[in-house]
Amino acid sequence: MEETTEQQQTVTVNRRLRPIRLAFLVSPGDARILRRVVQINTCLWGGRFNPIIPLFRRTPPSLIEGRYRPPARSVVQGYIGGFSPDYLVVQDKTKAKGLVFPENRIVELTEILQPKDDQPLGFGLDVSYVYDDLYGKEFKFQRRHPVRVIQPRATIKGLSLFYATHFGEFPSDPELAYLTKAYREALGAIEQAIEPAQFFKILFQRPFYPLQSGSTSLHVQNPDRETPQIFFMDATSPLDLMDYWNLKATGRQVVPMPVQLADHGLEELSAFISKNYVPHRHNKEWMLHTTIICSRSLRFEELEAFAKRLQVPAQSLALQRWYPRIWDEWAREMAHEGIGNTTAKEDSITVVSSYGRIHFRWPLAQSMNLVAVAIQKGEGDGDAASKDLQIVHTKIAINYHVKPEAVVSVFRDLGNEPGERIIVPSVQEAVKAVTARFTAEELISKRAQVRDEIVVALKERMTRHGLVVDEFSIVNFNFSKTFNEAIEAKTTADQLKMKAERDLQRIEVEAKQKISRARAEAEALGLQRQQVTPELLRLRETENQAKAIEKWDGHLPSTTGGAIPFINIGGK
Repeated sequence: MEETTEQQQTVTVNRRLRPIRLAFLVSPGDARILRRVVQINTCLWGGRFNPIIPLFRRTPPSLIEGRYRPPARSVVQGYIGGFSPDYLVVQDKTKAKGLVFPENRIVELTEILQPKDDQPLGFGLDVSYVYDDLYGKEFKFQRRHPVRVIQPRATIKGLSLFYATHFGEFPSDPELAYLTKAYREALGAIEQAIEPAQFFKILFQRPFYPLQSGSTSLHVQNPDRETPQIFFMDATSPLDLMDYWNLKATGRQVVPMPVQLADHGLEELSAFISKNYVPHRHNKEWMLHTTIICSRSLRFEELEAFAKRLQVPAQSLALQRWYPRIWDEWAREMAHEGIGNTTAKEDSITVVSSYGRIHFRWPLAQSMNLVAVAIQKGEGDGDAASKDLQIVHTKIAINYHVKPEAVVSVFRDLGNEPGERIIVPSVQEAVKAVTARFTAEELISKRAQVRDEIVVALKERMTRHGLVVDEFSIVNFNFSKTFNEAIEAKTTADQLKMKAERDLQRIEVEAKQKISRARAEAEALGLQRQQVTPELLRLRETENQAKAIEKWDGHLPSTTGGAIPFINIGGK
């Protein structure tokens, strides 16, 4: 440290970038939780270096040496001390009671992985970002020697957990299917069923698999164990699977040898051991050898019997009856049972401290680009030809958003302008393709169907680029002047036709009304004729005379043209 002024000092800072290290506490017999933990670590950058610590209730017999019987809690505490995790993950926080670890850094399993949340992984870096980075740097280029990327699957159910522990396994939750999709699309991975007889052949072909791809750009330094090792184990024992996982997490070069596959790997393992029997690089008289470690669940006699079947040079193989005591501080320091340091990037920078404070920017945040994932609106218009070759001018509106899990690839491929690069050409292509399937008249009468078909075509194109269509609307269809006049003339003719049809219906109804009225009058007259008799006529005549007398005022008319109906009886 160099002093510059009274208030400022120059300080050299060593920076080391690495993934967050999580330590999972799992009961040795709980295969279900073990599988879930393996799945979580498959989803995390550097997940294969996160230890899975067996949560012993009592000291297992394999750890008892004569009178030395370490307490079960001290073994668990030793694992924690050796791996130095940032967070301790338990199924239930009560299981961590009594352990020396900051309480605010003890989290439950459900806090690490919450499939239904917008951000399913609560800690660490999602491997989908790693896959996008790998694609941009390596896999989008054509290689002279292509990398074989696989997603292994066990053909025997009893070996599925072992396969998951070695190769990795993505969760089956529907909400997390995007991880599998990202792995396959970015790296070109193919699903491969692996028979027991094929395991070692594929193993030594060194393909790319999920756990390996998820630790890209990481370097592990473990000078205590540079020589290769083989772990002789029971593939159905959860404790053996945890021990195998933790051996890999220390940074060792370890090859699994399940007793269930003992008849299939003899040739490949013999070749592996012989290949590594070479002089030490610093001392040519000292030959490197391969160590076979016996697991806690198998007897050492079983390992000896297996070793005799290997065709290897003399002294090229060492048999170890105990599991490395990576939980023991003394063994880590004195017996070369160390745990490696995982690093992505390491450098040194010089900064100036002011008034005792150091201000610098972390490597992960040297620059930041913000990508909006909220729903955005876009509008546009364009010309297309209908099925009957009419020019149609279409105006549309679209709501879309960027998939949160695809922001890295969207920004890398499209920048912050996905609308100009993808959405506008995609909309134009979809509108033209669908418009060509309908006549101009159908575009209006079948507007909803047209919209739905455009949305289907649009989603297919945009999904490939990490964009989601939320809403799509056809604002308007505009046609040529000639077509509009033809439509108007047709509409007018249709209206006149409808009016004429309505007039004809009215006339027919009026004619029917007149006929009915005449028929009724005729029938009435006929009835009246049937009822007229001489007596009725004399009665009507008498009634008429009576009415005339009632109306007479007593004076005779001065002029008459015929008989006088009245007789003057008051004269001479």
